Amino acid sequence: MKRKLFFLTLLFSYFFSFSQSVKYIDENMSPIDSITYSKKCNLVVLKCLNFKTDSLNINKVVYKYKFGTTDTLGYTQVRKFLSRNSNLKIDKNAFLMIRFRDTLYDSNTNLKNYKRHVKNHSKIKHADYDFKKNQSNTKKSIEALQKCNKKFKKLGGEIFNVYNYDYGYRKEYPEVNWIKDRGLFKNAFFKIIYSSSFLLIKPNGEYFISGGHLSDSLLKKLLKNNDWSDFRLDWLASYNTLSKSGKGVFKQSAYHTKHCF
Repeated sequence: MKRKLFFLTLLFSYFFSFSQSVKYIDENMSPIDSITYSKKCNLVVLKCLNFKTDSLNINKVVYKYKFGTTDTLGYTQVRKFLSRNSNLKIDKNAFLMIRFRDTLYDSNTNLKNYKRHVKNHSKIKHADYDFKKNQSNTKKSIEALQKCNKKFKKLGGEIFNVYNYDYGYRKEYPEVNWIKDRGLFKNAFFKIIYSSSFLLIKPNGEYFISGGHLSDSLLKKLLKNNDWSDFRLDWLASYNTLSKSGKGVFKQSAYHTKHCF
């Protein structure tokens, strides 16, 4: 909660105001009105997050998909960090795929969080929490995760799971190897909490970040092509035309198709 409050304080400082009014911020940290905000929330390459406390209510537009560039030194730093903390030798020309979670929760913590949510929203009727079903669903998701890892490793990707904080999850589900972030990923790629969950980075430092549904077909294209110029143009066309369905490889005709990341 302290991390969330700190982030909200930083956002709020942009407005030099401490009133309890609702604020809307675009993807470039500029204030916008609610109508513009709602339009941006529906764009294929953007999404919206809400950060709320007793005194703050921030509605923030963030990138759902985004291309970026670091450099070969940045890539090398990431590769060496992952190699050192996984005890694996990683080829210097490998495409690095990072599944990122800010916080991992075990079943007991999930139950506590659920009870807290119900207490804070007592006027709304909630279904009973099914402890065993929650554990069963988590194990199924782990099995799916492992299958996905095998699938994309065959395409040349080196896949890693990175987390920031852990509340008992790794002890309850030791079959998945999670690497503790030391600030490298949080500070360089996942600065806004909950905005993104996947990073693909190439040896030349180019990277792609996803914080939403990422189709397997698009991910395969990114892995199979060293030149991302056309993909970047498709992203730019989707963004500049305020497209809800996307352009080129970002065209989403079946949003809920099966996907790994």
